Amino acid sequence: MILRPKLRFNLRTPFFAIILFFVLPVLALGQETSTSEETAPDPAVKVMQSSVSVDMAKPAPRVNGSLQSYMFMSQRRQMQMSEPGRYERQNLNVMPFYEIITLRADHLGLDGLSIHFQGIAGVDLLNVYLDNRFVADPVYGYIQLQNRVIDARLGRMMIFSGAAEGLHIDGGRITLFTPAHLGLDGYAGLLVSPRQGPDWYQNESTDRFDEFGRGYTDWKRDGDFAVGGRLFFRYEEVINMGVSLLQLSDNRETAARLLGTDLLLTPADWMSLTGKTNIDLTTMALRDAGAYLDFFMGSKVNVGAHYRHVDPSLFIANTSIFSVFSNEKHNAVGGSLAIMPIKRLTIKGAYSQLFYQFLDADDEGWTPAMELGQQIDADAIVKFGQLAHFGNARIGFGRVARDLTAVNQLRIGALIPFGSSGVKSALNYYMDFYQDTKLDGQTGILGDVSVFYYTSRIRTGATFRGGKTPYSEAEIQGMLTFAYNFMKTYSNQE
Repeated sequence: MILRPKLRFNLRTPFFAIILFFVLPVLALGQETSTSEETAPDPAVKVMQSSVSVDMAKPAPRVNGSLQSYMFMSQRRQMQMSEPGRYERQNLNVMPFYEIITLRADHLGLDGLSIHFQGIAGVDLLNVYLDNRFVADPVYGYIQLQNRVIDARLGRMMIFSGAAEGLHIDGGRITLFTPAHLGLDGYAGLLVSPRQGPDWYQNESTDRFDEFGRGYTDWKRDGDFAVGGRLFFRYEEVINMGVSLLQLSDNRETAARLLGTDLLLTPADWMSLTGKTNIDLTTMALRDAGAYLDFFMGSKVNVGAHYRHVDPSLFIANTSIFSVFSNEKHNAVGGSLAIMPIKRLTIKGAYSQLFYQFLDADDEGWTPAMELGQQIDADAIVKFGQLAHFGNARIGFGRVARDLTAVNQLRIGALIPFGSSGVKSALNYYMDFYQDTKLDGQTGILGDVSVFYYTSRIRTGATFRGGKTPYSEAEIQGMLTFAYNFMKTYSNQE
């Protein structure tokens, strides 16, 4: 049952990534200490010192993290220019390999001090996908000092705070907490790509296998920075509300300036309210807003209501020419219901009435217009087998419609465990029915099968997907994955 309470571095990116890859584990080791005794102390004093050292002993430095490997295999169709003015379809085989390393070092001798790092490297095994055959970049890498009063971070990070929803910067952030339940969160730094990064898809073939790509980062441009903050009030688990400001600059020009508000209210165990708004101050228009109200009637019934507003054009930087290509606004009002009539059966449903507002051109100029639509989702999930190693089967229906066009989807799936071995298999089948006379076909069929193995340390598996849609004569995709979680504690005790 699903419930929804809801510095600038003058360095080349690959070099920066390599430095962090090798330096970070070293920083986590801490400093080795050695002791020597000049004279033999009094036995009673020695016993007392030994007792105090045991009671006051600090945790040994430790590093924990994970290694994740992904290899994707797919066949895609694309248009290629065979001669000037003439294009032909071709099948493109794509096989990129990614390695992601995540590290955290703590207990470094100062209470609340820790180091966090995640880096990604990609190799284009067929030399047709990435901008360079090898790319590498740190996703985040920062030093953190955290206690009951302050949370300070310095380095590369992603920020989710008020109007900043996934903001990626190289800079600093500091959050202050007060006994009066008030807090202040502030941050500033250079923007990290993909906002200003290179293209992922290459235009020309690269001959040198060992040529480093720039990864996701391009620090050659000046004036791409972000600054913002949030003032908030938080009281236990009952309320968390705040007001925030965010300024994004592109080449020293204002790309976006947002005023945001957010609220999470849980006055009782049976009710929760989540809401947010973001106003674009450059146009004084509402960029996006949402409100979600949930009622929990015991452990078996959840009733919800929601409202959403999105103006897609305001998500594009003001400095981009694409910001003028859309004047459409999306609105949705609806509700949801989730029930558990018996212990192993869950039924969920949601409905949204959609309103599309835009300016329509006619002989007299631009006039306001509106189109209606709907979105429907319904699923039934049944659990089977032992609760410690359960499987499930599901069947569902979905519909998205606008004006005279619609897509209806029938979906069937199952998760099958193989006892307590940690091996599971997943099967999914999707059939889409298109109500659009402009398409050559009216039906799309997709299916996937996965086999994977999970333990507390290892996650590995393979997925294969294939099908046919009105937009593609054949879709073939596959993925192999392997992940390993580890922890290492460094202690001077023999």
